[in-house]
Amino acid sequence: MVDFHLTDISKVVQLVLAPAFVVAGIGTFVTILTQRLARVVGQWVKRDETHPQREVESAELGLSRDVLSRRAQMIRRAILLCTFAAIIICSLIGLLFLDAMTSTDLSMLIALVFVLAMTALIFGLTYFLREIHLATAPLRDRLRR
Repeated sequence: MVDFHLTDISKVVQLVLAPAFVVAGIGTFVTILTQRLARVVGQWVKRDETHPQREVESAELGLSRDVLSRRAQMIRRAILLCTFAAIIICSLIGLLFLDAMTSTDLSMLIALVFVLAMTALIFGLTYFLREIHLATAPLRDRLRR
């Protein structure tokens, strides 16, 4: 262990504030994704109530179920990736404290963990954009007519 003083702790706290705010932002975003997933599930349930299971479904009903299923899958992946990013960022915060408290240089590991977290977040946001595109497709089709 290295001699660790209050000024060192305050510097580390300053370093971890930005990642902590990113985690808070991701948490808010995951809440929004969860609400979107709940709406998709609600639409699925409503569709099942208004169109009970039949041996042969109409093409339109099958398509909308397929769209709802794809939307739910994209939202689930976005939630998974964003949550993964938040967990990695929490690990990053721990690594920043370990780096300051020990004589071991963890800067390369910290950089790699940060890149991994941002990559997961980028892919999570990409799935979100794909889901938005899929959800708004019927509106775009109506506007083109």
